[in-house]
Amino acid sequence: MLLLGDLLRRCALSRPNKTAVIFEETRLTFGELNERVNRLANALTAMGVKRGRMLESSIFDEKDFYAKLEDFIEVCLARKERRKFG
Repeated sequence: MLLLGDLLRRCALSRPNKTAVIFEETRLTFGELNERVNRLANALTAMGVKRGRMLESSIFDEKDFYAKLEDFIEVCLARKERRKFG
């Protein structure tokens, strides 16, 4: 079975500069989207979220989706760093 993450990874390798997502004024290539997805997955893993767990979020209803997603990732990564050194 091919998972969405696997498909994204393949597209990022074979066509990294092709547009994958258009959301309002924002365009992301497959390479950029794959990088953001990986950052989010790593941040969630660092917070202890296990693979296959369902998450609920209201960020998907917001117009500033990408800004909120970036903020969320930064918070998760900061928590990971604090755990590492704290």
